Amino acid sequence: MRKPLIASATLHVALVALFVLGMPPSDRKLDIPESIPIEIVDMGEVTQAARVDKGEPKPPVPYKHLTLPRICTV
Repeated sequence: MRKPLIASATLHVALVALFVLGMPPSDRKLDIPESIPIEIVDMGEVTQAARVDKGEPKPPVPYKHLTLPRICTV
């Protein structure tokens, strides 16, 4: 039981040291793509949909009486 505890503590200390001290710098340069311009428009300018009157809402359908099956009784 003692060996796994020592191994775990050693790995955790190494991981924390790696985060604190940081990774070594890389020679690779990141390719950052140029930004894409977009235009924000109001939806009223884009769509010309006609409003439709839906009428009165339908009454809700009542649920049937549901009973749960008895699995076990004590």
